[in-house]
Amino acid sequence: MSKLMGVKELSENAISDQAIETRARFDIIRYAQGWEDAEVLIKALTSGSDHKKAAGKHFLSVAAAGDNVLALLLLDPQKIVAADLSQAQLYCLQMRIEAFKHLSYDDFIELMEPTPSNMRRDIARNLISDFEGDMLLFWQEKLDAIEKLGLAGIGKFENYFSLFRRYILPFIASKKTCNELFQKMSAAQREEFFNKKWNNWRWRLATKFFFSEKMMGKLGRDPAFFDYAEGNLPKQVQDKVRHAVINMEPHDNPYMQWILLGHHQYALPLAWRKEHYQTIKDRVDRIEFFKGPIQEASGRFDGFNLSDIFEYMSPSLSQEVYEKLLDKAQPDARFVYWNMMVKRQMSVHFSQRVKMNDIEASKLALEDKAFFYSALIIEDVLS
Repeated sequence: MSKLMGVKELSENAISDQAIETRARFDIIRYAQGWEDAEVLIKALTSGSDHKKAAGKHFLSVAAAGDNVLALLLLDPQKIVAADLSQAQLYCLQMRIEAFKHLSYDDFIELMEPTPSNMRRDIARNLISDFEGDMLLFWQEKLDAIEKLGLAGIGKFENYFSLFRRYILPFIASKKTCNELFQKMSAAQREEFFNKKWNNWRWRLATKFFFSEKMMGKLGRDPAFFDYAEGNLPKQVQDKVRHAVINMEPHDNPYMQWILLGHHQYALPLAWRKEHYQTIKDRVDRIEFFKGPIQEASGRFDGFNLSDIFEYMSPSLSQEVYEKLLDKAQPDARFVYWNMMVKRQMSVHFSQRVKMNDIEASKLALEDKAFFYSALIIEDVLS
């Protein structure tokens, strides 16, 4: 640890011995912000109970851009190990930690958001002034992008949504209609708005094209992330967006706002909110870094945030990785992860050691503001 055999089955096994790090690029910033709902994650890890019950616990989390790792600090853990295959993603978390340590809240938001700024480049340059070696060079090369896009806008996935806003969204809805979507409305008003102003043939055609596995793989994530994909991603996005607009409040949805507006107009991700800034600032030294497969991180853990890592693995490799993680779990530990296009429910294969908490997972899935995922999985280690 450092600081800083059907045909389909045969096809899957042909890839199964190739870990995702051999099939996809990990030298770029793929995600410059979190795309899993941190509020849902925290509720899932704590059964929605008093956060004080999580105090002093140890968590193992996928690092990604770092937002959800920082959000986990609100649970007052003793330690969080942030693991990632990508050094670039770990650098994103390190940059955030430095920002929390040294910036005022207003400067932090100025660094993150793409709003016009004369100071963002200087803020970023000052933050990295104590970095050394590869990490310093990495961020020096990205100062122009940070100045233009904000730290949260420089990832491949964020650029994917930028392309959507620039070339696809005008075909679907006007700026006026997009802004109207985020105004406070009743559920009945939101349903009327969606049916009359959004859910048209242009929206359905655009999602069928732009949110296909091929396009998202090429422009947003990585083609290898869809090696085991099943189902219909465009239809899934259409259904999830409908739910997010009608049954939830777009005004309070930071993910939808970034996708459609390019910034957080009305709502911020959990870890970015002013009321949590000092708490996170006081606890960032509890984060440890691990570069490599998450199942190789050392320690014993009470909670696991696994993002959607099993999405990229064959069934056999998923079970192998999960078993190694189980060996690191404390009694009564909890696993939280998501499915997007691949059904992975690991408790089916380890029923003597873990149980699926499907009632709680189904309830929380309805609250999930990040609408790309098909399922939330919550599994409890048996004592």
